[in-house]
Amino acid sequence: MAKQDVIAGLDMGSGRVTCLIGSPDAQAHHMRVLGGASAVCRGINGGVVVNIQETARAVTQVVEEAETAAAVTLGGLFLGVRGGHLQSFNTKGAFNIARTDKEITAGDVHSVVANAKAIPLSSDREILHVVPQSFSVDRQRGVPNPVGMEGSLLEVEVHIVTASSAHINNVMKTVAQAGFEVQELIYGLLATGEQLVSPEEKELGSLLVDLGGQSVSLGVYTDGGIRYSKELGIGADFITRDLAVGLRTSMATAERIKIARGIAHPTLLNGDDDIEFSRVDGRTLDKVKTSTMMNIILPRVEEIFSVVADDLQKAGVLDVASPGGVILTGGGSLMRGIGSAAEQILGLQTRIGLAHPEQVTGDERWFSPVYATALGLLTFANSSR
Repeated sequence: MAKQDVIAGLDMGSGRVTCLIGSPDAQAHHMRVLGGASAVCRGINGGVVVNIQETARAVTQVVEEAETAAAVTLGGLFLGVRGGHLQSFNTKGAFNIARTDKEITAGDVHSVVANAKAIPLSSDREILHVVPQSFSVDRQRGVPNPVGMEGSLLEVEVHIVTASSAHINNVMKTVAQAGFEVQELIYGLLATGEQLVSPEEKELGSLLVDLGGQSVSLGVYTDGGIRYSKELGIGADFITRDLAVGLRTSMATAERIKIARGIAHPTLLNGDDDIEFSRVDGRTLDKVKTSTMMNIILPRVEEIFSVVADDLQKAGVLDVASPGGVILTGGGSLMRGIGSAAEQILGLQTRIGLAHPEQVTGDERWFSPVYATALGLLTFANSSR
């Protein structure tokens, strides 16, 4: 298959590298996933590259595995980034229509968005995205697409995402060292939102929570677009570490039993079976009660969602998400009861985010929350082509 017939999405997560390769079907208006791969990467910490060589090796590994599965050879890919170095805010722009016909053109829309992003930034930061939220024509708000309308004053409200230039450069160097070209940098949360948050949820108001290993990405939607985004420095790996310390086992073993037998809400405790595991030396066997493991997990789960709630309360956007509730995704959402815990602590109806079958097709394993951002990158990239 020719290179131009495929799209590759590489998710540089908070502690994991994930790649999916898809083929767009223009007639059916969907993406067919051809192959993918994912691997834990110690060269990334909270979405930030801390070891270029190690991360480059992980990128090479997962992309080559995805290429083999898809039977294609890649050159470029769409790169999803996250992490605490990303910052976002809302701002406005205006543009006067000086022509006599007053009919708004696509060029006028481009100009008003350009004016909105003409903001002072420190030398160590750069703009990653400028997302139009809504337009106004002669003070009339709520215009989704002003092209073709008549007016003298065009205004726009935008959501701007900025990134640390140094961190972005390190990511670009990492991918280049792995032997691939970055076609476009994309904030992973925005791509995930395009895949998992329905138009109705975006319109009414909803909250997207991407629970990664070392960070949590938040996106609040209302009136059809994103209104708030934030990266929090806490994630599901904190739960794994608590288990590893409490049970005196390795992180790998703690992660395995967390996903297989862990419970994030007491209502799911049905019996109190023994769970066998190996100690940190990898040889000594031990056992732990399900209830004991749950008691290690619950305090950290409560802390994670309390941090989320506090952040949204301070930003004044928690109530905005109430109608549509919470869409929970990311590798951390795989643990049983995590949705119930989020619902109880945030006070919002919660569902686990699943890919829309009308947008993507392929093997079901690619629709796991682990691949949510990489999957979003495929559909996000395809829609912008």
